[in-house]
Amino acid sequence: MIDLQAREIGYYHIPTYMAKEQGDLVYQVPLRCLISIDSWVHIFIADTVFGLFGRGARFEERLNKNLSFKVRTLWRALYEGKQLLESSGVVQIGRNCVIDPSAIIHGPTTIGDNVTVGRGR
Repeated sequence: MIDLQAREIGYYHIPTYMAKEQGDLVYQVPLRCLISIDSWVHIFIADTVFGLFGRGARFEERLNKNLSFKVRTLWRALYEGKQLLESSGVVQIGRNCVIDPSAIIHGPTTIGDNVTVGRGR
């Protein structure tokens, strides 16, 4: 048996008409992986789970363990007048990016170089 260090992260809500039991469910997100890649669909799924959720888990772990990182991130958000997840401490933007002013970007996020982000709600 391989320990993938799965943790409960986030939640999603099941509508009452779809579930026998009421309440919120959590994602079990592994911090390590062992996956067999047979097609591009597996790569897409692995990127979603291990890329997006894994990055969020690592960010959360860093916030919980490192007090100076937590204070620095909070100070940066206060200084910029933004919400914590919208501040430059958690959203990193590369060079030569074009981002529409109405786009909403929440972190932890990294946008690479030469990226165009269109309108968002």
